[in-house]
Amino acid sequence: MQLHTLLLMLAVQGLSGLRTPRGPGDKALTTNHESTSTFSKLYGYNGQMGLAHLMNKDLNSTLKVLHTNEDGEYDLLEVFLQPLSEEHQMILDQEDSSRRRKGGSESSLPGGFHFKPTSGTFRGGAPNFLKLLLQDLPEDKLQSLQTCGAQLSANPNDRGSGGVWLILNGEKLSAESLQSNRAFNDNNVLMLGAPGKDVVAGKGRSFYVPGASLAFMAMAKHTPMDLVNRKEIAKEEGHVLAFQHHNCKANRDGFFLKMCEGLHQAGMKCHALGQCGHNQYAEVDNRNNAGGRDLADRDDRSTDRMSPYKFAESFENSAGIPSTPTYSSSGYITEKIIPALLAGSVPVYAGADSVTEVFNAAALIDADPNNLDEAVRQIVDLEKNPEKYKDMVTADAVTEAQMKRFFSWHPATWEKYGDGLRMRIVDQLLSFCNNQ
Repeated sequence: MQLHTLLLMLAVQGLSGLRTPRGPGDKALTTNHESTSTFSKLYGYNGQMGLAHLMNKDLNSTLKVLHTNEDGEYDLLEVFLQPLSEEHQMILDQEDSSRRRKGGSESSLPGGFHFKPTSGTFRGGAPNFLKLLLQDLPEDKLQSLQTCGAQLSANPNDRGSGGVWLILNGEKLSAESLQSNRAFNDNNVLMLGAPGKDVVAGKGRSFYVPGASLAFMAMAKHTPMDLVNRKEIAKEEGHVLAFQHHNCKANRDGFFLKMCEGLHQAGMKCHALGQCGHNQYAEVDNRNNAGGRDLADRDDRSTDRMSPYKFAESFENSAGIPSTPTYSSSGYITEKIIPALLAGSVPVYAGADSVTEVFNAAALIDADPNNLDEAVRQIVDLEKNPEKYKDMVTADAVTEAQMKRFFSWHPATWEKYGDGLRMRIVDQLLSFCNNQ
């Protein structure tokens, strides 16, 4: 097989200046081809060629060529090296343009939205959010959105530009930072996420839909309806407090150490389920711990991991850190509490000031990072009172009012709770479309 021919063809296609791919999904060149030295030379061509190998049993080799644009996005050219035909010809097959991220947006999303994957907590689930949000939408509204051609973004730093924007924010933005932001004021942008209240500033709008609610866009096994009519789930003996985090923040690890020490004095155990929280009191539980933060089903996996435990630490990154006018914890309620609730555990929560505005206070321990002795006392008390513990883990995690206000964007809720939040979002977008 003449790989030099491939190199020449790539150069003719204008791709000889490709840079080495970067990003969490990029892989160094690997191959099952016998001529690995030739592939290595190809990889190092001018120090700029980047090849990511895709295994395909039906072909000798399959390669993806990645080109990083100035905006950090990739152009993809997929090259299939098939067995040589009798004519000894190489077949070069480019990806269909609809499957490429060339310089911009995917336009095949429901409602005619354009989405450019960049960064942000919800970048992987944003297209699915639209599918859920617009499911069975009245045809006249769907057609109006289609004509509008709005932009969808999961980048928390986006504040809109020309046209209509829907931004899914998973970070700690404050009301003050949005109100003073010129781009937010000047553009038809609707942001969903923190801060912990709605914001109206010029043309810009922000609806408070906590990240814990938006997390259901990427969950395959669970919907918001699993937060109500909960059943008690059997727990493993001695498995009291679970701690699972990917980001080993000093403040959070220190809080966990404090709780572990208190439980140890009460003759109870705590467990570290991941790479964080390892201390002299914590036992390590690495069962079914494969995966990572970037997996689409990470919250489903976390639910399964926490299910043997009676309590689950659910501290935000911001736990114990004072808010500022630009970086506010108010309303910053992420997905961390969701797996604990779905696992039938009692969340020991710290972070947002308003967690009981979104979740039923009867279903969680609202911990004060500056007074963790009280949280430990509540854990010990519940551990010694099975009926009291059962009442907490079977209580609805959200009230009817909370479900309608914060979760009714999801189609699973509509039959019982209506689609008030869904229609509020859609109608605001249509208002933008009509007033461009």
